[in-house]
Amino acid sequence: MRTFRHQKDHLNHPRKINQLEQYGNSSESRIVPNLTTSLLLEEIEEEEAKLRIQKQQEKEEKIALAIQARKEMACQRLFSPFKSMRSCGKWTIKQLSLGKVETPLEIWIDDDDSRLRGMASCDSAWCRNCAKKRVAERALKISQYIMPIIQGEESGSVWFYTGTVPRHHDIDHQKLQTRRGAKAVKNALDYQVKKGRFSYQAVRSLDITFKPWLEKVYHCHYHWIIVFSDNPSPQEAYKRLVRPWLRAIKGTSSKSQDLQEIISEDEAHAKSRYVAKKAGLALGLEIASSATTKTGNKGISFAELLTLATDEKRESVGMYRRVYIEFLEGIKGSNTITFSRDWPEPESEEEEAAKLIISIPEYWESMVAASSSEITFILYYGYLWNRYDIIRDFERLMSCENREQLEELATAAGLTVFSRLFVWQRLMAHYHLILSE
Repeated sequence: MRTFRHQKDHLNHPRKINQLEQYGNSSESRIVPNLTTSLLLEEIEEEEAKLRIQKQQEKEEKIALAIQARKEMACQRLFSPFKSMRSCGKWTIKQLSLGKVETPLEIWIDDDDSRLRGMASCDSAWCRNCAKKRVAERALKISQYIMPIIQGEESGSVWFYTGTVPRHHDIDHQKLQTRRGAKAVKNALDYQVKKGRFSYQAVRSLDITFKPWLEKVYHCHYHWIIVFSDNPSPQEAYKRLVRPWLRAIKGTSSKSQDLQEIISEDEAHAKSRYVAKKAGLALGLEIASSATTKTGNKGISFAELLTLATDEKRESVGMYRRVYIEFLEGIKGSNTITFSRDWPEPESEEEEAAKLIISIPEYWESMVAASSSEITFILYYGYLWNRYDIIRDFERLMSCENREQLEELATAAGLTVFSRLFVWQRLMAHYHLILSE
């Protein structure tokens, strides 16, 4: 049984030892009340109390985000216009392949969340389940290529550019405008390359903000990271990137364009993550609760749009859902991120294993898959709050790989009904009772 130690030995606290040595720890000081030592102990106790409160608040925030994530996934399954997104994470790979593909079913739990691996996914950039893993892959692909240039190991320069278009009510119009601007920039760069003046590699991602309360709902823009073989001045980089965009997009302003050179490693990592996460939903990197503070003056992201679409208490929830559906229908077929043909693939990295992995035997696969959202949350709750009785009971149940083993476990637990469904329902009822405490 796994346990955590919640209490620390204050007598062995390194800060206390150092301070006692400084102010005296002789036999006399242990006999005669030492005011200084008492104050130090009180200070340490106060700091540790603050730390406990901080950790508790962090856990409560993580639980709130986990609840919100499952609400958003439920919203996606109800309102997405596409069957693949509605079905994402509902069926195992084995079920969809009719048993031709044997993929183990496992629950992975770590400090951020829990997930059921082995489920079929839609792999959409706008999916609540799939967006986070896509961000990590893309960010790695970008940073591995640009980092040697930033570190001076290879020649060239790296630039970040955001090209915007005027807000519009029609998503198809926004797609057309951004594509027109991107084509103008590419043609201008390719012309210079043919002249032999420089070479370049680029990655661009589609970003969009929404104002559902206005007629002109959509505001699309592209984020670029461009690697030049030379080192242009800011004025020259402006001519290469911003000027072709402005010529192609009527009505846009030079003030709304953003161009900057990436010169530090911190900037390189930040921009890599930024471009990667803006390509689609990328909710794993957004604070879902931030949408509740929007006043209507500032545009909201797609992540925030989905969050607001789950808020049944809002009178305008229908407006957000309508825009959600309309946008997904309109954006279908659009690439959320595009790499140059010669942009190198990253060195493969194995996925870091979770801190706790529970294997699901074939005997329980259908039950766990049907309740994946619920059971992964319950186990995450148990892990986060050190309720290892929750995890222990689940692991015991998963150790039963046939009816005979289940009957033996049920008899030991005092049950007289041995059906798999009955035992599962009793366990879930027990979990719900714990969560309601």
